[in-house]
Amino acid sequence: MITSPRSWRPKRSGLSLLELLAALAVMGVIAIAIVPRISGGARQANDSSCQLRKAVIEVQVSLWRRETGRWPMGDLSDIGSNVRYFPDGLLRCPVDSTRYTIDESTGRVNGHHH
Repeated sequence: MITSPRSWRPKRSGLSLLELLAALAVMGVIAIAIVPRISGGARQANDSSCQLRKAVIEVQVSLWRRETGRWPMGDLSDIGSNVRYFPDGLLRCPVDSTRYTIDESTGRVNGHHH
């Protein structure tokens, strides 16, 4: 049996409400799975950046000691005011925004084990 053109339904141009809700539910499940991984990656990047900044400070502190014969002050105020060592100013921890300090007997950065 052949159907007449009148019985054909016109093509839909949009989504039904049920299809839209199903698509939103799928996107929500995907977002729940992905967001923790993305935010965890940012934390890991900040931890790595903190370790790198500690290393930079320790190298600059060693250079200071080689040139002056003494370690800089624990709060790095003397070396931090010298643009030769830190042209952009003293570095701060990217994880918690605290200032770095050093052990004046070893020249190593205190703490910052994230």
